[in-house]
Amino acid sequence: MSLATLFETPTVADLAEMLQTAYGVDGGRAGETIVNSSANLTLTAGREWTPLVPIQPKGNKRPFFCVHGGLGNVMNFYDLTRYMGPDQPFYGLQARGVDGRQRPFRDIPAMATCYIKAMRAAQPEGPYSLGGFSMGGEVAYEMARQLTAVGQEVALVALLDTLDPMMARERHLLELPTDTMLPGENGRVQNNDAPQSEKGRWARFLGKSQTEKMASVRGFTNKAVKRVTHQVEKQSVIWRSQMLIRLGRTVSQSLIGPYLWEAHTDALVAYRPQPYDGHVVLFRSSELKGMEPSDRPSGWEMLTDGRLITHIIQGTHNIVKEPYVGELARLLQTTLAETSSV
Repeated sequence: MSLATLFETPTVADLAEMLQTAYGVDGGRAGETIVNSSANLTLTAGREWTPLVPIQPKGNKRPFFCVHGGLGNVMNFYDLTRYMGPDQPFYGLQARGVDGRQRPFRDIPAMATCYIKAMRAAQPEGPYSLGGFSMGGEVAYEMARQLTAVGQEVALVALLDTLDPMMARERHLLELPTDTMLPGENGRVQNNDAPQSEKGRWARFLGKSQTEKMASVRGFTNKAVKRVTHQVEKQSVIWRSQMLIRLGRTVSQSLIGPYLWEAHTDALVAYRPQPYDGHVVLFRSSELKGMEPSDRPSGWEMLTDGRLITHIIQGTHNIVKEPYVGELARLLQTTLAETSSV
């Protein structure tokens, strides 16, 4: 059953009627579990899979299209949609593979191209209002670049607590090969791309006392073991998921999240965003704001040539959920209203 179906049939009665019509599934009596082993309820009758999910398609305002986060699902946008009001059309863009039947994208430009095609089925021409939560912001940014390259107008790119693109890659340095790492301060793993040279790091390491050396080596070893363990687990998830898809089976719910997360992380690390001269607004949580370096402009500021507008929302990264979503919705509504004449 697709997410679109769940949003289109918000009541139990609506859902029961849809199941009866599409699959011949008896809605049953109150308290009964609706089960039919002969019906594959992971599919939607008469409808091909699409990334476009009409969470709230009604209203006279310009639609807002919002790209999923790292786990690929758009169910977490429901609260935001509710706060945005009944007159604001709101479409989610879910990841390929979230149904457990397809391989996910591992390339952000390809992801953006696919989502643009689906979006234009609902809104053929611009101006477009785009957004994305967490890593989805980078996809929305790439969608805007591709759209403007073919002459379409983009009124807004809303980054919903999307990491600074440079910071996003820095957080995944442990994905680099182990032989590029050296023991650092307090056993921290450091990468050769860091400003300090390999020779200088070894000199500092050799200059430590024996106790400090042992502590540094223990820290480095522990991190190396964790990294290898992570790589083994990652490859296991990928192999098992791809094997199930190849056999025509559905990837289990316990694997879908990790499988999509790994694929999207790879896509994020490989992506190199290029400058964009359109209207970009960053809705930053205070949690991630506190993690950003204060001694240099953010990557988004540099990519937008200093035209970036930033709103700070007091809270954790998950600003699309309670108790932070109300403030996000208020700021996003104001931003959409300001760009509605574009």
